[in-house]
Amino acid sequence: MSAKTDGPSVSARSMHATGRRRARIRRILFAASVLALPSACREAATEPEDALTDHEAEALFRGIAELVSDTTLAATEVSDNAVVVSCPLGGDTRFVGTGSEGQTGDTLQVTLDVDIVPNACRFAHDKVEITLASGSLRYHLEVAIVGFFEDVTVEGTVVGTVGWAVEDRSGDCVIDLKLDVELDLSDPDLTQQPQGVFRGMMCGKDVEYDDVVISIPQ
Repeated sequence: MSAKTDGPSVSARSMHATGRRRARIRRILFAASVLALPSACREAATEPEDALTDHEAEALFRGIAELVSDTTLAATEVSDNAVVVSCPLGGDTRFVGTGSEGQTGDTLQVTLDVDIVPNACRFAHDKVEITLASGSLRYHLEVAIVGFFEDVTVEGTVVGTVGWAVEDRSGDCVIDLKLDVELDLSDPDLTQQPQGVFRGMMCGKDVEYDDVVISIPQ
């Protein structure tokens, strides 16, 4: 995904403009690092009898999204790059984040990695109660910014395997999703919520989650 706006040359910009650019980078990272909620999916041709249904797989995805975006969950452990939060119905989840920033010419490149590690984490979404017993997910985000936002590219992936339990069934959910994020660069403060699309595999299903709204923490 690429978006373009017109603007003066990089060499003519002041230190104040550089500060504004970095402030907008932080907003982009906040916007894109929150796992978004899916709107539709396509079911695979065949599935084991104990596999998650479409509804249950969506509930699992939405539940993880809510864990990531819910700032009211109690933190039981905090360090420089990690936090452990209590899950709504029991258990906990550890989030470990790392990032880096570099510049080549007039292009600023920012990467962010967040490991999501559930530990008997229980939650409910849309009347489906799910336990994530084990496993981990890696959320990877890349942002490339040319000049003073003349061109911005935001891409990401969510990859990993989590062990799930629903009622008397259990199994492993392999997740391999690619995220494309759309940004309205005509909005200087990014007050409009960006749109994104997840595509790939979710619990044995070939899925595409479009019209995804990605929340921007205020």
